[in-house]
Amino acid sequence: DAWKGFPSLPAPSTLSGIVVMGGPMGVYDQSRFPFLKKELGYIRRCLERHLPALGICLGAQMIARALGARVYPSRQKEIGWYPVRLTAAGRRDPFFRESSGGKETGRRIVFQWHGDTFDLPRRAELLATASRCRHQAFRCGGNVYALQFHLEVTPEMVRSWMKAPGAREELRLLGPRAAEDILRKMPRCRPQMHRTATAAFRAFSEIVKKRRETHE
Repeated sequence: DAWKGFPSLPAPSTLSGIVVMGGPMGVYDQSRFPFLKKELGYIRRCLERHLPALGICLGAQMIARALGARVYPSRQKEIGWYPVRLTAAGRRDPFFRESSGGKETGRRIVFQWHGDTFDLPRRAELLATASRCRHQAFRCGGNVYALQFHLEVTPEMVRSWMKAPGAREELRLLGPRAAEDILRKMPRCRPQMHRTATAAFRAFSEIVKKRRETHE
């Protein structure tokens, strides 16, 4: 929990990889949340050492910024269950390739809760896109991944987020039935997303494992 103000973080040389998770603030809110500046510098040092890195939501935006890309408010928020479309590179990538259940459509259902987006960093390859928010997932090199969406959520997490301060207002702005719609779709969408999550996290684990084995 970087926001708690750790006195120190582990030296990147001691790590096999990093995972950077989400949060309600924006990368550009460093004056309000000073820990973001420290976290961003730490991510840069890890990337300079070519550590495997996975960013989710705010974590993806932090990785994009660490790679020199711009992060800014999106035209509209995405909150709830949405389809994303894999690019040709995404369909080939092990993060998504093994999650089709034997039927490759190039479409994945994911859970979203974000109001910001990012430009694609230089030398990054777009893996997933969508009509509302173009940059949904990218890979940079062979071991850095950024996902704008949340593959990690459980039903309990979704319900908890919906009760968080400010969440009701965000949902109300999306429409009177936004919260009801998220819960109604969850039994159908969550199992589909679980297959995508299993393949993605397994692929990242393999990248970390190889890194550890080659540096022991």
